[in-house]
Amino acid sequence: MASITHVKDHFSNWLGSSDYLTSRGDKILFIGFQEQLGSDWDVLREMLGIDRGATLPDDDVRAHRNPKDLPRWLSATAQHNLREWYSSDLAIFETCRELRNRTERTATPPS
Repeated sequence: MASITHVKDHFSNWLGSSDYLTSRGDKILFIGFQEQLGSDWDVLREMLGIDRGATLPDDDVRAHRNPKDLPRWLSATAQHNLREWYSSDLAIFETCRELRNRTERTATPPS
C-alpha cells in the first residue's frame, strides 16, 4: 500500500489529527462527501457564487465511474486489511462528519 501513489498518503498528511481539525473547525467553509457529491456540489457552488451552468460530468467515462457490472465485494481479509491501513483516516473521517453536522446546524443558507 505504501508504494501505491493514490493510496499511500493518509488524511493526516493533509488535515493533521482529529483534534487539530476540530480546533480549526471555525475556519472550515464546507465539508462534502462522495456519497452525496451531486447535492454537495450544488451547495458549494451556491456558497462560492459559481454559475449554475457549472455542472459535474454525468456520463460514466467523464465522471471516472467504474462500470456498474464490476464486482464490488471484498473478502473479509481485504476488509480487515483496509480498516487497519486506514484506521487513522477513519477517525478523521468521523471528525469530518461531526464538523459537517455542526456547520449544517449553524450555517446561514445561501441567498
